[in-house]
Order: sequence, then C-alpha cells, then structure tokens
Amino acid sequence: MDTELFDKITDRYPFLSIVRYAENEHVGIILNQDASVTTMYDFGSILEEELKRMFLELGEIWWWESNTLSLLTSS
Repeated sequence: MDTELFDKITDRYPFLSIVRYAENEHVGIILNQDASVTTMYDFGSILEEELKRMFLELGEIWWWESNTLSLLTSS
C-alpha cells in the first residue's frame, strides 16, 4: 500500500491497522498482539457494503470511547 493511501486511511480511521503477512496486506482492528500472533477483525472479509459501514461506525465508537475512558481513569 502506498504511503499516501495509508495516511488517508489512518487519518480518517485511526483505529484501523494494516498488517502484512505472507505477502498479503490485511486491514482491520487489532484485538491482541504478541511476539508470535496477531489477532484482528479483518475488514477485507466483510462482503456486504452495509456491514462494512457498520464495522467502521462501531470501530469509531469503540475507538473514541476506549480512549476517552482511559483518559478519565488515568487522571
């Protein structure tokens, strides 16, 4: 993926990550990651446009609520 496209995606959807594995790129929300395994909700596996839209909306809600919550609890 070119840098300009990556920047546009992450500016609009900061909760999305792009993972390269076995010469394939996967876009989604990372659930967990350690030195050996990365698990993620894979945006590319969603086939219906309405479900893609819902995925992005729910991901955005999760992103802002989880970041706001962590700011409130760290004070």
